[in-house]
Amino acid sequence: MEEITQRPSMLRRAGAWLNALLLDAPIKVITFLYKLIYGFRVEGEENMPEEGPYIVWYTEPGLIALFVAWYITVKLLGKDRYREGGSNVMAFFQEELFRVKYLQQGMKTSPVELRGLVPHSAPGLAKGMLDGYRLLLNNGIVVHNPQGDATWDGRPTAFGRILVWLGLRTAAPIVPSLITIGCYDIWPRWMFLPSVR
Repeated sequence: MEEITQRPSMLRRAGAWLNALLLDAPIKVITFLYKLIYGFRVEGEENMPEEGPYIVWYTEPGLIALFVAWYITVKLLGKDRYREGGSNVMAFFQEELFRVKYLQQGMKTSPVELRGLVPHSAPGLAKGMLDGYRLLLNNGIVVHNPQGDATWDGRPTAFGRILVWLGLRTAAPIVPSLITIGCYDIWPRWMFLPSVR
């Protein structure tokens, strides 16, 4: 009987591992290319606390920042915690990402609870804020994408209202995630294709 109950568990783990590998592979390839072409690396990794509660804040929105955000989430929050401990990690992402087919698949199978930042959906934002609040009170981790559009001058965006509200009410530290080369430098909004320097 014990053998039968262990087999589905092993199959489930193998399936989760394979799925995570397939979802992480493109991110790893893109990260490798960033490192090779641009010398990309994350700064401030040493500022990440060992345990929650804390809020991770990406300072820069944009298409390339999407992959940076995924990379930071997987790398800095730890793969075991990211894949198995989804109950203590919650991420806010731009609502447009939920429309991309590849990302939809990843979001369905991700143990991290994902919420969309929909500017015109006050009930959804309020519920997400309260869930993030409860999570931080229970030593969880909230990962927050920048609110608003990418800036034309390449400067980081200001703190969003959700981030400020959560930080003030929970006293959780806000840890900004910075990268050595900004998305504006690689692919400004006014360029058709990314620059290779």
